[in-house]
Amino acid sequence: MNEPSGQSWEQATFSDLLVRYTPAIRNYLARRTSSSMEAEDLTQEVLARVLKRAESGPIDNVEGYLFQAAANLLRESGRRDTLRNAAQIIEIQPELVEGEDVQTPERILMGRDAVRRIQAALNELPERTRTIFILSRFEDMKGTEIARRLGISASAVEKHMMRALAHLRRCAQ
Repeated sequence: MNEPSGQSWEQATFSDLLVRYTPAIRNYLARRTSSSMEAEDLTQEVLARVLKRAESGPIDNVEGYLFQAAANLLRESGRRDTLRNAAQIIEIQPELVEGEDVQTPERILMGRDAVRRIQAALNELPERTRTIFILSRFEDMKGTEIARRLGISASAVEKHMMRALAHLRRCAQ
């Protein structure tokens, strides 16, 4: 990398950018995702977005633009995963939907065990992450309200929620 990192789109071809930045973008994403396949998919999406953006004119500071696009894509991916996984965490038992609310000793024990596991998992979380999760899920506060209350950014609230949900998912398995 002998050229300055602020190189504009006009100074480089897309193939030069692929050779120069793909490994760095892939590594950046791999450190922040759960699998190398996901990192590879996100890398391809970043490059596709940058190529599409470049069609409308030169990009100043290509490197900065690439990494900002990668960070934005991570946030979008995290939001989608959070929504998808939140729906999977809460499973409604078919017998409850059908109106058969039978309180058997086995079901009571299973319920108590599940509550204990959730409490233990919540206690394993860092204090701020646990507080944010509780405010969101049990106090029905919106992310912006939590951010304002705790004096942090809304994106920080989202990151804490994603960590909490991922931890609870791992503990539930």
